[in-house]
Amino acid sequence: MSLVNLESSDGVVYSLPTDVGTLSSLVQDVIMHCPEDGNATIPLPKVPNAALGPVVEWMRRKKQVSSQFPNASGRCTHGNTGNDYDGKDSELSNWERSFFHDLDKDVLFMVLNTANYMGITGLIASGSSFIAEIISGMTMEETRAYLNVPPSNNNNDEQLRKKYPWLFL
Repeated sequence: MSLVNLESSDGVVYSLPTDVGTLSSLVQDVIMHCPEDGNATIPLPKVPNAALGPVVEWMRRKKQVSSQFPNASGRCTHGNTGNDYDGKDSELSNWERSFFHDLDKDVLFMVLNTANYMGITGLIASGSSFIAEIISGMTMEETRAYLNVPPSNNNNDEQLRKKYPWLFL
């Protein structure tokens, strides 16, 4: 079995089967452009181990689950098909929800940045859905605090409240 090695910015190397590594478009591109470098190490200078470890764990688990359920849908429906939407993405599996829940908030955002850097669309979609679930019940101020968005100009808020009152329910 062919392996791909991913090296974090702090020197930690993870070895993955190639079929797991190719969940990343960055890894796919490296393999496609350097096919003779079997088991070569791909340096990821912008990715610390604190983020790469969980990303690799997610990739391994995702590949394992998708091989067990090959007919699983790849589309995202964001909720139930009926009117009983509970604020949870129906495509986000229990293991993914648990995986993201166990991550520190800062690590979660580092993982999503890493997924974006590495082109792991499934991880981006799942992580974004998880964050959407979290902030769906928050007030605007709580959401800003959670996402580290600085407070806006109060005059701007008042204008928005008048123009779009439904946003502030």
